[in-house]
Amino acid sequence: ERIYDTLIGSGIALLASYSLFPNWEHEKLKQAMTDIINANRNYFHQVTLLYFDNSNHNSTNYKVARKEVYVSTSNLASLFQRMFSEPKSKQLYIKELHQFTVLNHLLSSYVATLSLYNKEHDFLFENFEELKPVSENTIYLLNEAAENITLHKEEIRNVPLIRRKVQPDVKEDSPSAIIAEQFTSIQKVAYDIFKLAEKLKI
Repeated sequence: ERIYDTLIGSGIALLASYSLFPNWEHEKLKQAMTDIINANRNYFHQVTLLYFDNSNHNSTNYKVARKEVYVSTSNLASLFQRMFSEPKSKQLYIKELHQFTVLNHLLSSYVATLSLYNKEHDFLFENFEELKPVSENTIYLLNEAAENITLHKEEIRNVPLIRRKVQPDVKEDSPSAIIAEQFTSIQKVAYDIFKLAEKLKI
């Protein structure tokens, strides 16, 4: 009799979890995705200070921003894994979420490379004006991506990539050229995240 009571209780609990008190992982996607975008944006901003405004760089703020990237990345990855244990009908946006996760991982890797290069070379970019538009557009794209996910903006906007001026007298393997190319790559990934966020209707 106790076994029957247990089975009935389990059945009721299962039914309640599916119908009365559902708590599906896809319902947490919006927060997790905006968290990782904002974390990557803050991390990128802290690293740009190393190159362009070292006097205002704060090591504590940098470490906090870097930790936020690790935490938000781990949270999104865990959410992604938990979704696979749910019914197929509740596994929403799997393809898009995977693409989003890969892009954000790539973004944080590029930013980490910028940070590492600075530590190894104690490098200060000589011409801030050349890369300032690229850096500002990257921040703008990430802000817009987070806003798209949060507010479900309907309009499709054509936000251009900012092309940096190529200096003919700068060698391709020079520190300036390497760093400039890295900033360009980061902007491109931010643009891809922005376009993906436009498509998502979470």
